[in-house]
Amino acid sequence: GHPAFGDDGFAPDARLNVIGRWLPTVPSPAANPGQGSLLLNGHVDVVAPGDERLWSVPPWGGVIQDGKLYGRGSCDMKAGVTAAIFAIAALKALGYQPAHEVMMQSVIGEESGGVGALTTIVKGYHADAAIILEPTRMELCPVQAGALTFRLTVPGKAAHAAMKNEGVSAIDKFMVLNEAINELN
Repeated sequence: GHPAFGDDGFAPDARLNVIGRWLPTVPSPAANPGQGSLLLNGHVDVVAPGDERLWSVPPWGGVIQDGKLYGRGSCDMKAGVTAAIFAIAALKALGYQPAHEVMMQSVIGEESGGVGALTTIVKGYHADAAIILEPTRMELCPVQAGALTFRLTVPGKAAHAAMKNEGVSAIDKFMVLNEAINELN
């Protein structure tokens, strides 16, 4: 029911988001309540592999060749999700205690919006800062372009090619809209 929801055609209740919360046991005296919580967010859904016969390795196999892992989502972005979980586990093993909540989100629905990160926000799982675990070749990327998914209905009137002037081309009308969308972008 959220206005930003984009229906991707998959049943939203057939896929789950997983949230892990690391709460501070003793908040730091210098910490300001409500300021400093951190969210680590990564998606585990992937686009379809297409014709699996065209793959040199099984797309769902997680094959290691020449020191590299091959398989759907291994880079985008299961590696980021795994790295974040490992980092939290390492900090815990060292006895580190955060002054504010650290939240790990493994979400679905990144390829089309609504059932992943948007759902976690709507359900109240948010923080003061977020690190999105996208692969960036180890470079900081302090901006996000975002995405907007929507549907347009462009009416037209069918006509035989011999009587083109009696019709209205929905394609021609869409081109005007497409130019405006590209200009806005």
